Amino acid sequence: MNETSLVLPIKTTLSVAYTKTVGSKKIFLAAAAMILLLGFAMGLISGITYSFSHLASSLINVLGRLIVTILQAGLLYLGILRARDASIHYSQVFRSFERRIALGIIGVYLIQFLIFTAILVIFVFLPVLWYSNLADSAVQAHHVLIHIAWTIWVVIGSMILLFLIMRMLFARGLVIDRAMGPWRATCVSFHATRGNVLRLLLLVCCQMGALMMGAILLLVGLIWAIPFAVMIYGVAYNTLLSNTDLKIRTASSI
Repeated sequence: MNETSLVLPIKTTLSVAYTKTVGSKKIFLAAAAMILLLGFAMGLISGITYSFSHLASSLINVLGRLIVTILQAGLLYLGILRARDASIHYSQVFRSFERRIALGIIGVYLIQFLIFTAILVIFVFLPVLWYSNLADSAVQAHHVLIHIAWTIWVVIGSMILLFLIMRMLFARGLVIDRAMGPWRATCVSFHATRGNVLRLLLLVCCQMGALMMGAILLLVGLIWAIPFAVMIYGVAYNTLLSNTDLKIRTASSI
């Protein structure tokens, strides 16, 4: 299928995200505060439980992290809806707890974990194993060359990892927005983001920069930073996935 991929406009995306942040900050902050408090409560329960049962404490800690992770996808869903000018409410983050969607989100993370683990094995574990099996004489004779090769190899692996992160960026959004399965959502995300990796990376840097500035300015900054970061995701998602039917058909053919 020969079709032209959409180009994500950076300036327009940031401008629209900023505009749509106005008037919706309270909803985003209420949802974010709810997620934060829930995570804190689970951590507190885990800490209390640790005094009499390490296993129970560990299980509660894992459960708490899982709940927060799923709810974070719900926060992204608010950004997606707001980007479409749809009405939003903080309670909509709980859509991520619907059985199919929750399992889909977990599935997306499992797919990403397997892919990232494979990259780490290829670009970190295997080179370390190879290096440890070299004779001392060989290491001494080619010390500089080995370190140069190692550095280049790690840089290549890091670039591949970053590339894949950008290509799978919308998988969680597709699961919660369109109730797709994890593999299908990953495929559609790959298709939608083609030709936009550097633009998405720049937008992610803008998100991180906004959150860092918000943290530096404490609560006053975060009041704007958190909703703005979520809206950047929502606007970019809707821009690149505007041709919904085409993306779904393409994913089905992969």
